[in-house]
Amino acid sequence: MKSFFILCLLALIGVIAAEEPNLIAFKELDGRDVIHNTPFRINVTIYNVGEGAAFDVSVTDDSWVSSHFRLGGTNVTNAKFDRIPAASNVTYSYTVTPIEAGDVFTGAAKILYRPGPKSNFRIVRSSTLGLLPVETVAAAAKRTASHIVDYILFLVLAALAVLPAGYIYQQTELQIQSGRYRAKGE
Repeated sequence: MKSFFILCLLALIGVIAAEEPNLIAFKELDGRDVIHNTPFRINVTIYNVGEGAAFDVSVTDDSWVSSHFRLGGTNVTNAKFDRIPAASNVTYSYTVTPIEAGDVFTGAAKILYRPGPKSNFRIVRSSTLGLLPVETVAAAAKRTASHIVDYILFLVLAALAVLPAGYIYQQTELQIQSGRYRAKGE
């Protein structure tokens, strides 16, 4: 009985001590298209799904290669939050402008936080955007433009391919119905 009591006491202490933050971070593109020389917004959302608050939270996203992207100012990819309470989230947004077209891999943002006001720092990484296709303005315009001329051209060409066969079929049907049609070899 005494060992059962000690086991229950240890379990209770474990539950009380387990009230720590648990941060999950998502990095996402605000919008759909990334076009050369057109600014777009990045959102880094940090969720605290733990039982305790996270303290001294800092976000750093240095995954933007300067040969491919221009940032919207100095230290725009860094953010600080004093506290993120349990069961809440914060979002940090910044603007990036692609200066070169092509596919570019982007990494994760790094989040440092303390599980308690005087605790050691812990590190969490966000999700990544993966391979980010940066389109030229012309490619984006072509992809999003109305294709009505293409559809009309397709219909005309399809009709030119089908109409002669339909005409021959119709003439043969008329000959069969009028009795003037003779199969080869008759």
